Amino acid sequence: MVFAPLIVVAHLTNANGAATATCAMVYFWARVAHALAYAFALPWVRTLAFATGWAATLCIAAQLL
Repeated sequence: MVFAPLIVVAHLTNANGAATATCAMVYFWARVAHALAYAFALPWVRTLAFATGWAATLCIAAQLL
């Protein structure tokens, strides 16, 4: 629920550079990996994918500051 508002704010404030785009791409693929790990019951992969997505969200938030 945090990712979409951060992306909208980054777009509105013109803070959408290469780092923001890379973090958004990492977030997307981390969420895909998280969904697959959840479907196949891989707890360690799921945790790693979730942490990666959260780190990408924090990276986008850092770009706004």
